[in-house]
Amino acid sequence: MVELWYIAFIRLYSFVIKNNLKLITKFLNCMKKNYFLTVALFLAALSSVQAKELTQFGILTGVLLADEETNEPTVSVTQKRFDVGEEIQISYAHVPEGKKVWVGIYRKYQNVTNAASVKWEYTTGASGTVTFSTADSNEYYAALYLEADDGTNTELSKYAPFLVGSEAKITIDKSQYKVNQPIVVTFATAPALEGDWLGIYRDDITPGADGTTAASWAYVPQGTPNGTLNLCTGEGSATFLPVGRYFIAYFPRGGYFEPFERIYFDVTEETTAITSPNGATSDAIATLGYDAAHGFVCLTAAQDGTLTLFGVDGSKLMKKNLEAGSHEVSVNEISQRLVIAMWKGVTGQRIVRKIHFINK
Repeated sequence: MVELWYIAFIRLYSFVIKNNLKLITKFLNCMKKNYFLTVALFLAALSSVQAKELTQFGILTGVLLADEETNEPTVSVTQKRFDVGEEIQISYAHVPEGKKVWVGIYRKYQNVTNAASVKWEYTTGASGTVTFSTADSNEYYAALYLEADDGTNTELSKYAPFLVGSEAKITIDKSQYKVNQPIVVTFATAPALEGDWLGIYRDDITPGADGTTAASWAYVPQGTPNGTLNLCTGEGSATFLPVGRYFIAYFPRGGYFEPFERIYFDVTEETTAITSPNGATSDAIATLGYDAAHGFVCLTAAQDGTLTLFGVDGSKLMKKNLEAGSHEVSVNEISQRLVIAMWKGVTGQRIVRKIHFINK
């Protein structure tokens, strides 16, 4: 009998492991505390009854499966931005049935307690969609609300933000900047709502997260859809950016919602030219830079050639044959803080740069 019990226990325990690791703790606790449940599970294992079949009879319901998560009501929109007058499709799911639940749209900074909804509609089941439109350019959000018998309303879901307005086109004057260079940002067809702003962040920072701030930012003039902003000018609080990878984002209404694509760029350290033979300028031969944020030596060359890195003692640290074009060569394994980078083209032209690895 002991051997039979052991086999039954192993079979049931293996089933639990295979189907849901979270059930293991519950299973063991129940085996120790509930004699009748232990017998039922033992008999089920002997007869090869699956645990799923036991739940149909209520034996395991609320015991082994008690820790499973419940689905919360949710709303979602099909896109981040809509044109004025365009249909806005909002989907909802996991809505409690038999209750008065409605989907509402509110402007940013308004809610069910301080303003009437812009649009609203009752749900018609546990899941579904509703469609609205508005002629007012603004930032909005959709949410689910439960209407009580006394007329009060309670939020059931998280907000789903979206923008109604024109699509801003953001461009910058370069894709790579040197330290101490200002960032010139041009915007066109922007919504230009009250409080809209452009911000620059390092690419490893989430805007709006606790303890984070923009490296540089400026308001978009309200009602001015086209214009230019100079960021990181080195004047006052608009300090120059240190070496690293950054992005520019457009934020409507003074918040952190991003309805448009980010624009990425790099800031690299100034490099010092040591030689440029044959009288050619360095720009005509190739450009060399250093991306400290990712540990890359950046090379752009008009012809095939060889990139060689030397230590200040003359030791050869790296040599790579590279085709014409742009390349990012990892230097994370080099421990020296100062190296000499030399690129030599197939025509014999070359450029030599002194590069400081400031993060070493």
